[in-house]
Amino acid sequence: MSRFVNALKSKLPLDTEISIPKQRKGTFVAKANGSGVDVDCLGTSSHLPWGVFEAVEKLLEAQSSKSAVRGSAMNAKLGDKNLPIDSVEGCIALFFQKTPGQRILRRISPVANLLVWSGVCRHGKGVLILQ
Repeated sequence: MSRFVNALKSKLPLDTEISIPKQRKGTFVAKANGSGVDVDCLGTSSHLPWGVFEAVEKLLEAQSSKSAVRGSAMNAKLGDKNLPIDSVEGCIALFFQKTPGQRILRRISPVANLLVWSGVCRHGKGVLILQ
């Protein structure tokens, strides 16, 4: 199992709601279950399977800088300048089987904040950095 998933599972007991700090201010609620993490900040698409975190880990590990651009789904389609395929948001979109040119649901915030909270990543200016 991946280091990211192990870190999350060790800090998020199954079926226990925990408040996770957002990058700037405020919190969101996360609750782990057998297949991933449910969050209260993504509306009806609130489930983040463990595979999402494994995909982000592989992306960051593959970079010589051990970091990747966050990417922005706001007013962008997958593959656009603001939402490159090799960004964290692009990686997440590919996990959910989105293709270049598609609009995607913005999932970067809860994913990145969970990874920072669990101690495996840190925020950089416009990037997510492997710890």
